[in-house]
Amino acid sequence: PDDTLSVRVASVYHPGIQDSRNIMALAFVSICSSKHAGPIAVRKGVIKTLVHWLRSGDEELARNAVSALRYLLVQHDEYVLGFIHSEVANEDALSAVVSLAQSASKYILHLSVAEILCSLSLAPHTRAAIVKANGVPYLVQLLVNWKQMDSKLAEVTLKALLQTAVGSLNLYNERENIMISKESMVNIQEHLISTIITNGGLDATIRIIEACPLGEQRLMAIRLLHIISDSITSVYDKTCEKVVDAGAVRAIGKILKQGSFYLLKMILSKNASEEGEEDKRNIEFMLQELSYALPALANMVDSYDATEKKENEMCESGDIHRLIGQICKDISTSGGLESL
Repeated sequence: PDDTLSVRVASVYHPGIQDSRNIMALAFVSICSSKHAGPIAVRKGVIKTLVHWLRSGDEELARNAVSALRYLLVQHDEYVLGFIHSEVANEDALSAVVSLAQSASKYILHLSVAEILCSLSLAPHTRAAIVKANGVPYLVQLLVNWKQMDSKLAEVTLKALLQTAVGSLNLYNERENIMISKESMVNIQEHLISTIITNGGLDATIRIIEACPLGEQRLMAIRLLHIISDSITSVYDKTCEKVVDAGAVRAIGKILKQGSFYLLKMILSKNASEEGEEDKRNIEFMLQELSYALPALANMVDSYDATEKKENEMCESGDIHRLIGQICKDISTSGGLESL
C-alpha cells in the first residue's frame, strides 16, 4: 500500500538499523524494478532516499541505489518516464551518481551508470543536468578506455555521449518553457565539444571509426565526429586544427572508400531483388555512414574558404597552409578523393 511504502522510504535511511537496511534496500530495488510499483515509489520520495544512499559512503547501499535508479529509468510509459526524469533532476541525483562512478572500478556499476545517463540524455532538461553533473567528462573517460570494454558498455557509453551532444542544440529552459537564446545554445555546444576534445573523446572517436567493423558502434562514432566538425567555424578555429591533426580526414576518407566501393560492388554484382537480409542491412549502414561522413568532411574542407575571406586576420599563415595541405593529403592518400 502507498502508506506502507512511505514508511519504508523513511525507515530504510534510519542510521540505527545497519543490517536490516541492506535487506530493505534489496526490497526497494525489487519495488523500483516493477513498472507499476516504481512510479508509486517515486511519488513517495524514493529518489531522495536513493540520493542519500549514494552519498552515504556505504558501498552496498550505493550499489543498490544505482540499480534501483537504473530500473526506474527503463519505464516505457513516456509520461511516467518524464515525471521520473524531472524528479532525478530536481533531487540532483546525477551529481551523486557521477561522483560515485568516477571512483568505482566495478564493470557492472559503470554499465548501470552509463545506462542511467543514456536514458536521461533523451530529455532536454536532464541533458542539461548531465552537463551540470560533469557527466560528459565521465562518459568520455569511459570512451577513452573502449578497447577494455565489452561491446555492451561501449555501445551504451557512445550512445549516451552522442545523444547528449545531439541534444545540445535543442536545450531549453523547461521551467520557464522558453527557448534558450541562440548565443547561450552556441556557448553550451562549444563547452560540450571542448569537453569532449580536451578529455580525449575526439581521439577515442577516431580510433573507434578506424577499428570497428560496419555496424552500430561505428555509425554512432561517425555521427559524433560529424557533430564535432559542425563546431568548426573556419580554418582559424583551433577545433579545425585538432580535428585534422587527430586524423579525422584520414578516417573519413577510409569510410568513404569502403562505402562507395561496397555500394558500387553491390550495384554491379546483383539485382536488388537478389540481396539477402545481411546485404540489405550492410547497405543501410553504409548509406547512413556516408550521410554523416560527407558533411563532416565538408565541414573541414569548407574551412579553407574562410581563409579567402579573412586574409587580413591571418596571423599564422604557415600553420594555415600546413593545415590545408594536411587536409588535401589525408583525403587523397586515404582513398577519399578516389571514392568521391
